[in-house]
Amino acid sequence: IADKGLEPLHAALVYLNSRFYLENLSDLRNVSVNDRVLARDELTPLSFGDCLRIERLEMEFAQARQIGIG
Repeated sequence: IADKGLEPLHAALVYLNSRFYLENLSDLRNVSVNDRVLARDELTPLSFGDCLRIERLEMEFAQARQIGIG
């Protein structure tokens, strides 16, 4: 993702114990879930529909849907 404000390892999506989490890997306080800022090394559980923000990049954590072709 081309954004000069992002570090090479700014945040991580972690799958642990059948659940997804967002982890802030940056010393900067610009990683948030639903406008709640994460501290460095903080893991927060994600739910479908959550708004993730990393620097200026906004994303929605959405459930993947499979399309069946019959």
